[in-house]
Amino acid sequence: MKVIIAGANGIAEQLIQRIGIGWEVSVVDIDQEILRKFSSERKVEKIQGDASSNLVLKKAGLKHSGAVIALTDSDDVNIEVVRLAKEAGVPRISARVVDIRNASKYKKFDIDTVISDNIAARQLEHLLEPRRVASKAFAGGRAEAIELEIESGSPASGKQLKEIGEDSFIVGALLRGSQVIIPHGDTTFQSGDLVTVVLHADAFSEVVNLFSGSESKFPLSFGKNVAVILESKDQLGAISEAEDIVINTQATSLYVLKKDGIFEDNIETDNETISAIASNVDIQIKSFPKISSKTVDIEISKTSIGILVVPLGTTKDSSKIKNYINYSKKNKIPILFSRNSNPYSRIGIKLTSDLGEESVSRIALDIAQKTGATIIAHEVKEPEFFSQAGSSEDHQDFIKLEDTARYKGLEVKHEESHGNIAKGLVIKSESMGLFVLSASSSSNWQKKKITEYVSINSNISILVIPSKD
Repeated sequence: MKVIIAGANGIAEQLIQRIGIGWEVSVVDIDQEILRKFSSERKVEKIQGDASSNLVLKKAGLKHSGAVIALTDSDDVNIEVVRLAKEAGVPRISARVVDIRNASKYKKFDIDTVISDNIAARQLEHLLEPRRVASKAFAGGRAEAIELEIESGSPASGKQLKEIGEDSFIVGALLRGSQVIIPHGDTTFQSGDLVTVVLHADAFSEVVNLFSGSESKFPLSFGKNVAVILESKDQLGAISEAEDIVINTQATSLYVLKKDGIFEDNIETDNETISAIASNVDIQIKSFPKISSKTVDIEISKTSIGILVVPLGTTKDSSKIKNYINYSKKNKIPILFSRNSNPYSRIGIKLTSDLGEESVSRIALDIAQKTGATIIAHEVKEPEFFSQAGSSEDHQDFIKLEDTARYKGLEVKHEESHGNIAKGLVIKSESMGLFVLSASSSSNWQKKKITEYVSINSNISILVIPSKD
């Protein structure tokens, strides 16, 4: 995510040191010499020019920025930067008020402002990293106290203090609901706990990642193995894709449920061929005269299956796809409709407010965390008289998704179009390697039809996740 900082000064240097690695930073300053001397331990794009110029901000990437921060020594420049960022629809805009007498001039833009240098660096950090809700430096800046909310899926969630404790920090207290707890070695941390941590300043990133970071867990909440159905030699590509899924998730093994005698020649056995294709994972192969839904049910009941891979190739067999979507809902097992579009460099999702542990968004982030893929959050808007959600709600949904992705070090992009949602998602999917959708068991007809339509009409692999509703 891009952040543009106007003003190459000490506040900017402090801020860049503190914000997460997920931010791509551009610094704009009119003074070429100041810009040349501006130093940072991380990669920063330096742009020489007047930050109050729309052309200069566009050169810095204003159109695709997630945040703009005005830190120059001039209120006139800062206010113009804010105005241009507001016009460009940047979701996070912040500014330094140089002269407190000018504070009222910023109010009409409805943005966050700060005044003193020290407060500026700390408050702007909180605006960019909202889960870190408080911090205070002391001991000459060599130590710090911070409050963080434990994220679901973070390395600390579900762990006892004695399992994660290190010499570089001390957990002084935690707030769970309305109860304040002074932790000891056997205290178990839970997602949603607000923890107060005292730490060495150089352990800042380590502590933030421990409590607010998030580890990939998919598909463990559904099962620990991947199963793939194989009924002909034309479906061998699904074996390779299933192997990639095992490698790039927390799955343990690959189970192949195959029909007898797939290969007519006897140069090597079916099992030898399959094992050679999926040579990088633990694999178990079972053969059957015919693979029916009953066969699949029996085998899945015998082991822990977290993902069922169904080869499609170029077929658009709508009845088969609908049956497996219903199977996913009934048995609470994710289905990967394999069209051999791996490896995944871009993973598409439909923008939603749901960021729960088994949600489409969280699972897509888990896979992206392993594969290094970019998440593309698609928002296809129906005509205004059909639409129920306001644009401000959609805006907040994307900000929440960005915040979650940042703690995984992932890139998220937002793409928007208008028209029929299902058709729009099919068009958008063509530039993806994988699209992740929800199999809703509710009576929501639209959700059901969108998932069916996209699964049938896309030319890429579709991962269908059973929802809790």
